[in-house]
Amino acid sequence: MQTAESTHHHIRLNRKDLKEIASGRQHTPIDDMVFLETLASNHCLVMPPYVYHLGANGEMEQVTPVRYDDQYNLNKAAILLAIIDRLPRLKCS
Repeated sequence: MQTAESTHHHIRLNRKDLKEIASGRQHTPIDDMVFLETLASNHCLVMPPYVYHLGANGEMEQVTPVRYDDQYNLNKAAILLAIIDRLPRLKCS
């Protein structure tokens, strides 16, 4: 039986890596769970057509439009970069 701790992903993404992935110069896919855990740990939610940040006061702030790649998949790197630009305190994990 797996525990929540054993399934937690310990991959660190930094701004440089995200820029390389978003530009297509690096072809390392961002795992869905890493993406979702990064959003959740920073109180962000994907609710198309936008990504929202849930503030300490419980209010939702629109952060960035949801972005897609050429195959209509979420462009996770571009979304995380946009969030970093808007919420500089974002912790990438």
